[in-house]
Amino acid sequence: MSVAPLPRVIEPLKLVEQRIDLEGTVALSECQRLQESVISCEGDIKVALSFGKDEEGLRVISGSLQADVTMQCQRCLQPVSLAVAGNINLAIARHEDAVKALPGYYDPLLLSEPEVELWPLIEQELMLSLPIVATHPEGECEIDTSYQDKDEEIQQDKTNPFAVLAELKNQK
Repeated sequence: MSVAPLPRVIEPLKLVEQRIDLEGTVALSECQRLQESVISCEGDIKVALSFGKDEEGLRVISGSLQADVTMQCQRCLQPVSLAVAGNINLAIARHEDAVKALPGYYDPLLLSEPEVELWPLIEQELMLSLPIVATHPEGECEIDTSYQDKDEEIQQDKTNPFAVLAELKNQK
């Protein structure tokens, strides 16, 4: 297993045949599309990838990635630091028909050329792992989110509009 900075460009088929494991980092400053989705992203994406074949003989790339980013809390609109982690589970296909035949638990990596740019692929996987709505953990947000308690108080304060009818019925 090599522990070195991840190369920008790889030849996935060669790495699969050699059953290579890669561990390394990609600078978040290199991820232009990610920077549009977050307030700040400093540091690195930590990546661990394994190239090989699965039980069915499919050429696969599996692994994990992790990074720390700062997004805008959608409750209080203040910055919130998040640890984002994701999994990579790709099957290599050389043409569209092979993509259609892949099992549903793999995402396809369609190869039109022998080389693939690895960094944009990692950036895309990290973006898919971002939360749809970023929020502070419960109790840490500046906005009071105890709506349920307030709803219960309002319900208790409301008088039954039919209480008057019940009184009339009891008078007869």
